[in-house]
Amino acid sequence: MLSAYGLEQLLTQINALPRPTLTIYAQTGEVRGGAVGDAVRIRVHRALSKLRDAHHELSTRVEDRIVEAMGHPAGRGTVAIFAGAIDDKKPQIITRNLPIELPIGDNELPAEGVVGDPWLDPFRLALSETERVAVVHAHEHGVCFYEVFLGEIERVLDLRLPGLPHEDDRLQRSKTIHPAHIADRGSSGFDDADAHRVAWQRRFYADASADLLPILALRSIDAVLLIGAAQNRQLFEDAAPQPLTAKLIGAGPGLPQQDARPAQLLDAVRELIDEHIDRRKAGALARLQAHAVIGLDDCLTKLQRGQLELLFVPWDLDGELFVEQASGQVASSPGQARALSAAAEVEVTPSPARTKLIELADLYSTTVEFVRAGGSNSPFDAVKGVAGVPRWT
Repeated sequence: MLSAYGLEQLLTQINALPRPTLTIYAQTGEVRGGAVGDAVRIRVHRALSKLRDAHHELSTRVEDRIVEAMGHPAGRGTVAIFAGAIDDKKPQIITRNLPIELPIGDNELPAEGVVGDPWLDPFRLALSETERVAVVHAHEHGVCFYEVFLGEIERVLDLRLPGLPHEDDRLQRSKTIHPAHIADRGSSGFDDADAHRVAWQRRFYADASADLLPILALRSIDAVLLIGAAQNRQLFEDAAPQPLTAKLIGAGPGLPQQDARPAQLLDAVRELIDEHIDRRKAGALARLQAHAVIGLDDCLTKLQRGQLELLFVPWDLDGELFVEQASGQVASSPGQARALSAAAEVEVTPSPARTKLIELADLYSTTVEFVRAGGSNSPFDAVKGVAGVPRWT
C-alpha cells in the first residue's frame, strides 16, 4: 500500500534521480492472448528501441535491469518506470504498477518513453482518477478499518468488542412450584439484557470511531465507506462523531464471511468506490457549468493571477505555450508573451502546453482535473478544451 507519506517519498525519490532520466509507461494488458508479463516486456523493449535512435547514451544493460525491477505486473493497468544514470552499468530504477489503463502511446504500441526530466504527467493522471478511501467494517464483534488506494488495500486497525460485564450470567424462568416463588417479569428481563448489550455495543462504536479520526487525518483520507449489517451500520453512524460522519461517502452490506481476506473485501467495495469517484467528477463538472472560465487564453490570465480553484486540462492537449523569460509570464503566442513585458527586447521560449499548464496550476495551488478524450462514460465528455472554475464566485 502506498501511504500518503509513501507517495510523497516516492515522488521525492523520482525527482532526485540523476539526469537525464528515462521514463517509460507501458500498459500491462494481454497481447493476442499472451501472458501479461510477456506483453509488458515486449512493449518496454519497443519503447526503448525507439528512444535509442535519438539517445545513444542509453546503456544496453538498462533494459535487463528494468525487466528485473518491474517484476510481473498482474492484471490490466500501466507500469511506470523511472531510471537514472542510464549511461551506467547500474542505473537507479524505480517502478510502480498502476491499476489504471493510462492513455499513452497508440493502438499499435500502448507504451511511451522520454529521456530528460522525469515525466510525471501520466502518473498525475492516475492519481487524479482515484482517491484514498477508508473502509470501516462494523460487525457484532468489533470494527475493522482498511485503507484503499490505487487498487490496493491494507488492514490498518482491528478493534475487538470487549466482553459484556456479567455476560456469563444466564437468565432463567422462575419455577412456580418452588415454595418461595415470586412471579417473574416475563420477557422484560430478556429485553433489558438485549438493551444492555446494544448500549454496550454503541459505547464501543463511539470510542472506536473517535479513535479513527486522528488516523484518517494522519493518512490524508477524506472519504469513508461504511459496510456491515444494516443494524450495525446504523448503530455505528449514530454513535460516531460528526467529523467522521461528514466524511461518509456511502454504505454497503456486510461480507459473506466474518474473516474475509482484504482482497475479498476490495472486490466487494470496488464498485461503490468507483461510483463515488464518478460522483466527485460529476460534481466538479456541475461547478464548471455553474461558473465557467472557457478557453485557453482566459484560463491562462486568471490562472496566473491566482484566480482559478480548478483547471480542466484535456489529456490530448497538443501545441505549445510561450514563456517570457524575464517575468516568467506565459501566453498562448510569442506576440502575447512579448506584450506581457515592459522591456523592448525580451526572450521568449516555447514549452509543451499541457506540462506548462500543470506547472502553473501547482505554482498557484490550483487543482487539476484531467479530461480524457472519448471517454464514453466520463462525466467530463462535455468539456472541450481548457476550462476552469473561479476561486471566488
